[in-house]
Amino acid sequence: AEGDRPRLTPIVRIPYWGEQQYQHMAKQFLSVGAMGIIVPEVETAEQAAKLVENMRYPPQRGARYPEPVGKRGCCPGAAPAYWGLSRDDYFARSDVWPLNPDGELLALVMVESQTAIDNIDEILSVPGLAGVMVGPADLSLSLGVGTPGPNLRAPEVEEATATVARACVAHNAICGTFETSDVEQRLEQGFKLFPYPRTGRP
Repeated sequence: AEGDRPRLTPIVRIPYWGEQQYQHMAKQFLSVGAMGIIVPEVETAEQAAKLVENMRYPPQRGARYPEPVGKRGCCPGAAPAYWGLSRDDYFARSDVWPLNPDGELLALVMVESQTAIDNIDEILSVPGLAGVMVGPADLSLSLGVGTPGPNLRAPEVEEATATVARACVAHNAICGTFETSDVEQRLEQGFKLFPYPRTGRP
């Protein structure tokens, strides 16, 4: 009902890589009430900007934050009801934060390759991107330090992770990781988002 707010904040990782076309899927998840989207395997600022564009509605006359220009289709589906808002209020608040301080959508990308690490400052400079998440398993394979499987604690992975953390702090961006074996160390580095891995157990 209008006025009720969800008790959880649903953030969805979509099964498409940054270089692929996923505009339709982003819209579908947003239309059922998702409040954030994570795109894996993003390597460039252009790929990060594509996520922001896919999550935003086209700007209207007099818009305070017209860029990047949104490409999201109009119909919000069940999202206004899930958010507990009127349709107009939903349109006003269904925008990316922190670009729009009143926006309530999070655009997050995963960095999982040497190319992404090399481009991290450019990626974090994309307007509307809330932050990045390190994917240490794929990152370890990209760096060639697998055993031969993922090697999350390899020194090269640690160095790359620290590089991302420093960049996030410098850009005042959210920094997350799926490596949770040493949360205290990650907190000291500036990490703030720790998705709990699904194990299949209740």
